[in-house]
Amino acid sequence: MPYHASAFPTKTNLFSWPQRNAERDCIQAKQLNKKEAELQQLSAFYKEQLLLLEKKNMDFYQQAADQYNQAADKAEAHIQPRHVLPICPGLQSQVLNCYKENQHQTLLCSSLAKEYMNCINTAKKNTMVNHG
Repeated sequence: MPYHASAFPTKTNLFSWPQRNAERDCIQAKQLNKKEAELQQLSAFYKEQLLLLEKKNMDFYQQAADQYNQAADKAEAHIQPRHVLPICPGLQSQVLNCYKENQHQTLLCSSLAKEYMNCINTAKKNTMVNHG
């Protein structure tokens, strides 16, 4: 394969070769600096956009929390608490005491527990008949 004459340094292009490399390196360095500046600008832009989005998100969250609290306060004001009396309180305390005293023999409390359940069921039936 024959070699092209320009592949070998000659007297005229021997000194211009390093100069061309230096020029090329200088151009590449300028391009690299330009790209880096662009990337820094983009980074700053997106950081600013992120901060704006985070602020909007926080504002929306605060607004939603405020609306929720207002709705909860309004609902609490409209809902009246129910005052309920304990059902069969005497039997309830007797059953609890029986279980405490007979922790290892809970079957001894079965007749008392059955009486308590009957009392509760009777109260439920009365409530349904009286209140619908």
